[in-house]
Amino acid sequence: MQAIRHSKKTHLIFTLSIFTLTVVGSVFWFMNPPIVTQGETKESIIEYTYPGKHVIVNLTNMTLVLNEGTTTLGTYPLLSQGKPGSYYETIGGVYENDYKIPLHFSSIGHVYMPYSVHVFGNYFIHGVPYYPDGTPVSSTFSGGCIRLTNTHAKIVYDFIDKGTPIIIT
Repeated sequence: MQAIRHSKKTHLIFTLSIFTLTVVGSVFWFMNPPIVTQGETKESIIEYTYPGKHVIVNLTNMTLVLNEGTTTLGTYPLLSQGKPGSYYETIGGVYENDYKIPLHFSSIGHVYMPYSVHVFGNYFIHGVPYYPDGTPVSSTFSGGCIRLTNTHAKIVYDFIDKGTPIIIT
């Protein structure tokens, strides 16, 4: 009986120790922001990191830029993105295209998305989606994807190859 009590006490102490380390560690992690040296900008990091073909999506300026090294090949306006702060917010980050589909059917929105370039998860760069009856989706709605006109989406679709970096800022 005493061995069982000792085992429970040891287990409780161990569990509380792990909990304490987790809480203290997470506090320090939140207190230390990422370090960026003086003179570094997002643009200089992108140019340095991606000397070849890449796509930059600027959610603030609502633009998508196609680059080959430091040469800009085209800049296109976004029609929509996921609403900031919502569940469907378009998430910034650095991604690599792993596939693209000329006409993807979204099982979530139940719509066709022309010239779909996969970014990650259920997020794509694509043209104006439409319902199976041919009705286009409202231009102000997005489930987190990056929407372009069909003409611009086709240009982006043709530009991107498997492995092309997609930087969303």
